[in-house]
Amino acid sequence: AGAHLRIGLAMVDAAKCYMGQSQPCDYCVKECPVRPKAIAVGAPGRPAAVNADTCTGCGECAQICPANAITIEAMR
Repeated sequence: AGAHLRIGLAMVDAAKCYMGQSQPCDYCVKECPVRPKAIAVGAPGRPAAVNADTCTGCGECAQICPANAITIEAMR
């Protein structure tokens, strides 16, 4: 129990991320189904950050992102 199937990894485009542009946004964090969360937002001006150790590549964050700043890179 507790093992995650990883199908990819979320990648954040810092130039598109609203948080990276100092606009408050946390849709990706709210939508992330992984516990603990695989994506986090920090200080304004810093884009959302993905934790590669917990991200499963499910794509929920990419689907909800209003800035289309998140893509899922498939595992090879």
